[in-house]
Amino acid sequence: MFRGIKLYPPLGYWPQDARLKHMWAYCAANDVPVMTHCSRGGIYSRQESRAEAVRYSDPDNYRDILKEHHGLRICLAHFGGLEHWAMYFEVAESRKLLPHDAPIEQRRHINWLSKIMQLIECGAYPGLYTDISHTVFATQRFLPAISVILRGNPKVRARTLFGSDYYMTETEKFDDRYLSMQLRHVLGADNFREISNLNPDHFL
Repeated sequence: MFRGIKLYPPLGYWPQDARLKHMWAYCAANDVPVMTHCSRGGIYSRQESRAEAVRYSDPDNYRDILKEHHGLRICLAHFGGLEHWAMYFEVAESRKLLPHDAPIEQRRHINWLSKIMQLIECGAYPGLYTDISHTVFATQRFLPAISVILRGNPKVRARTLFGSDYYMTETEKFDDRYLSMQLRHVLGADNFREISNLNPDHFL
């Protein structure tokens, strides 16, 4: 049995809220894994507009938390989400990266897929993970892209999980057996095993 914490900031709170300070310290000290929603999609607080709620999910919100709690095990699900995957290919401006320690206000326009990859690639946060979850399965358009990213970047591959929301495929027209075989075919057996077996073992 695994125990951990699931956060859903777009319900109306900042990850760096002072009320969560002791939770982060406890998780880091006791090696408790944290899964947190990190995409524009999903549910959000009715007291906020969607645009306002999205700001709570920005990957940059976790930079100071990760710096303060070295080794914290946390997954920024779902690798930025569908909108940012689409923007990554369609909006060149959103792929331009500022220095890792640039002020958050200057980084607002940057694509979340790029932000998460940069956080992982810098190597400063050994407990940081992401997952492909519902993001990749919602459209076959992104399957070749995730293959290229994972095959070409061992650091990112070692920190990518098969998916925390895999049950969400029930909302799609494809069944889970078809989808898993499709991904296994695209990634290859070794890469698929890494994200579906080895990495979740390390994270959990």
